[in-house]
Amino acid sequence: MPLIMLFFMLLFSGESVLSQEYYRWTDENGTAHFSETPPPASLEIQLDLKVIKQKITFSEMTSPEIPDAPDTPLSAEKTENTESIQNASEINLVSPKNDETIRNNQGNILIQFSTNKPLDKDQYIQVLFDGKKVDAQQGNAFILKNINRGEHTLKGQLMRNEKIIDSTKKITIFLHRATLRQGASK
Repeated sequence: MPLIMLFFMLLFSGESVLSQEYYRWTDENGTAHFSETPPPASLEIQLDLKVIKQKITFSEMTSPEIPDAPDTPLSAEKTENTESIQNASEINLVSPKNDETIRNNQGNILIQFSTNKPLDKDQYIQVLFDGKKVDAQQGNAFILKNINRGEHTLKGQLMRNEKIIDSTKKITIFLHRATLRQGASK
């Protein structure tokens, strides 16, 4: 019974609080004030807020115009001249960052590169890890597995037919691996 009375008391007291008017103003010092009485020298403004609903149908939606493909293919000489423009010519190392510490108990390191354009079929990325070449591959991401903990250097090269097109700066990374000591007491 006391819980029911408490419930009704809170219910009715909340209604009176909600029905009261409150005022908010900022004084000349920038301090915000909240009160049940209006500030001195104030104006009363009535706001009529309305919700505007607009219904859009599929027939009103438009898709962007798609240009038609050219009627004639490019000539062979134009293709050769634009080939260097269409192929990737710049490479950037996205991750890891220079002086980054990588914590991976399996010794795996994810290396990600970006190029200014997609790789051509003759292009690939060569990774130099601690100055040694890692197996080249066509994609932009590499996973090096079972790397020993410690300090390592990393560099990427954008290659085409065994020639370096562009390369990243050599960075230093640190690999932390937890190890289990042999003979440690339990």
